[in-house]
Amino acid sequence: MKYEEIQEFIDLFDSRKETENSWIAPVEDIKDYDISAKNPHKNKPEEYRTPQEILENIENNDQKINELTNRLKEAI
Repeated sequence: MKYEEIQEFIDLFDSRKETENSWIAPVEDIKDYDISAKNPHKNKPEEYRTPQEILENIENNDQKINELTNRLKEAI
């Protein structure tokens, strides 16, 4: 994580002020509960790529990098 991504949390920690990005949950509500970082104010579902999609993306990027590297070598 970058500092900028948690700066609001740090700034508001002592005051416990609630915002669109920070909220307080009573312990009774989260006991034995999945408390992963899900913002209840933003209901956009996460889309995850399959491992195959990730590998294909890596291979495509590698191919583009190799093509550009070869073009640079030819230009030198």
